[in-house]
Amino acid sequence: MSILREKMKQDLILFGLAESTQQRYIEAVANLYEHYKKSPDKLTEDEIRDYLLALKKRISHQTPII
Repeated sequence: MSILREKMKQDLILFGLAESTQQRYIEAVANLYEHYKKSPDKLTEDEIRDYLLALKKRISHQTPII
């Protein structure tokens, strides 16, 4: 496990998050890595913002309108 991932895991434990929540957070960061193919600590604020906006668009298109 990378040092960054291990530190994140420790922080999530300190925050008192459930194991399933910790796993989801770690998966979310892994997805961010896969998107840019670089470590999250090397990303710019704009790259993270663009990624989150793309996620929001994708989710809004998947949500059925009632």
